[in-house]
Amino acid sequence: MGRSRLLREIHDWIGTPFHHQARRKGVGCDCIGLIIGVATALGIKVDDYRAYPVIGDPVMLIKKLREHADEVSPEQMKPGDIIVFKLQKRPVHAAFYVGDGIVHTYYSARKVVKHDLSPKWANRIYKVFRMRQLDD
Repeated sequence: MGRSRLLREIHDWIGTPFHHQARRKGVGCDCIGLIIGVATALGIKVDDYRAYPVIGDPVMLIKKLREHADEVSPEQMKPGDIIVFKLQKRPVHAAFYVGDGIVHTYYSARKVVKHDLSPKWANRIYKVFRMRQLDD
């Protein structure tokens, strides 16, 4: 799968309302629902896991990402990669890096948004993952 196709799909989710454990573009998703929804829309088979609270389980989040993606260093980050952020010192939030910022389900905005990878967010990066199905 090409990176440009992935980025188009990611951008198509902007504006989707926040809804815990949902995975439907334009209807609702949470941060993991965005990742799973994008992958599914592109025909990537992923193990959908929904037994998580609003503040996710960091161990399960990392475990599930490792099943479908390879960890890369933040310095190697490319558009389309998945960033795991620490919130309140725990790695519990995921977003797509899109080159000129991040796209994620931002609870405070109650929807999927795009914004800069500001120092506030950059300082919270815990790990970066790259989907195995991506062509470079």
